[in-house]
Amino acid sequence: MCPGNRGKPSKPRIRHGFDRAAYAPRADQILMPDVACFTSPEAYCATALHELVHWTGHPDRLGRNFSQRFGDAAYAFGELVAKLGSAFVLGHTGLVEATIEGHAAYLDHWLQVLRNDRTAIFTAAPHACQAFEYILAREMPSHDHAQCPATDEQIDGTRLPWPQIRKSLHSNV
Repeated sequence: MCPGNRGKPSKPRIRHGFDRAAYAPRADQILMPDVACFTSPEAYCATALHELVHWTGHPDRLGRNFSQRFGDAAYAFGELVAKLGSAFVLGHTGLVEATIEGHAAYLDHWLQVLRNDRTAIFTAAPHACQAFEYILAREMPSHDHAQCPATDEQIDGTRLPWPQIRKSLHSNV
């Protein structure tokens, strides 16, 4: 079972207008480029879900910290967990054609982690599954309306598949 929410907001805060997607742990926010920067609404959602997996690792949520086992490779390992976790969510929602743009650049880092520790994938998978379960047990992200005044379903006039994701996540619980 996943640990419960220990004091941090149960819904992630997503802010738009940034050059690249990232999770900012100190601010506890997901930072995203505008939707128009992505090749499709699905690519936007795939990237947001990837960052959402990072969000679940906050010490007040699932508390993932890989620095002891993986040292300098901890960042790459965290990216592997986020990639797997977002793939679980995307598969569950049926957005299997969605791609996370720019993540091919991490491939060399993941391969290095896997070469150095052949059991790393077996360590990453349960963490990704916990993140998936944590996301599944909660509502999907709400956008910071001060930064993005559109509804959850539309940003900058682009229709996003959040309703499809929400319905799929909560229909199989």
